[in-house]
Amino acid sequence: MRQPAIPKLSKLNTAGRAELLTIWTATIGKPPRFRASRELLASALAWQLQERKFGGLKPATKRKLRVLARAQERKRPPMPLPQPPINLRPGTAIIKQWRGAQHVVMVLADGFQHQGKVYGSLSQVAREITGTRWNGPAFFGLRKGHGRTAEVRSHGK
Repeated sequence: MRQPAIPKLSKLNTAGRAELLTIWTATIGKPPRFRASRELLASALAWQLQERKFGGLKPATKRKLRVLARAQERKRPPMPLPQPPINLRPGTAIIKQWRGAQHVVMVLADGFQHQGKVYGSLSQVAREITGTRWNGPAFFGLRKGHGRTAEVRSHGK
């Protein structure tokens, strides 16, 4: 049988509540500040052990959780979270149908190419296509809730 990456982790399934409290105090350095069932204590300990071994939540995830928690405390719906940046790899083709014409935009390492011209942003490409100001990712449908999406084809790795 394979040994777990974290030796204490395998004990959590079979340990009783008293033993879990002992493991908690030895691992964390003090007893838990909350009263919990055996199952919750085992889960919280498993999280702690894995976080120490592999790292915790990313800062962006922690910020989102704080926003959601504050909204819950106020019993209000949370403010919309900012959209994550769009991560398109060079070589990706974005294909958009607009007023009967097909527009193909190639993602470059330093911008976007449309009809042989290089642009610094998708918003510049969208403005060139429509003649009006647009949020480029929204125009190309790369953001949730912004109408029909463009086709995105990734080439290469």
